[in-house]
Amino acid sequence: MRVLKETFERPAGFDAAEHFRTAFGIVAGLDVTEISLLFDKTIAGLIKERRWHPTQKLEDLVDGDLRMTMTCSQSPELFTWLLGWGEHVMVERPQKLAKRIAERHRLALEKQKK
Repeated sequence: MRVLKETFERPAGFDAAEHFRTAFGIVAGLDVTEISLLFDKTIAGLIKERRWHPTQKLEDLVDGDLRMTMTCSQSPELFTWLLGWGEHVMVERPQKLAKRIAERHRLALEKQKK
């Protein structure tokens, strides 16, 4: 590691907390939209145990499932997090994200069939 001579000036009015408010992890401002997720009852308790995003809202459903809505970046971090929950999460919206997740699961299934 070495210290560089280069410097930069923070833009006037820049607020790091506000900038990263849309981040799911560290990537902010990437296709920010409201996301709605449906977690099944087998993991609903795990989801409720922590705050995943500052804008998240949780809604307990009658059958024990859990709906989470949040406004965040559709970043690789979010994408990987969703894939990690496997069949226990369904993306309700946006459709573009739902299709992306479904395609990854389809590709994984094809690999298993080989």
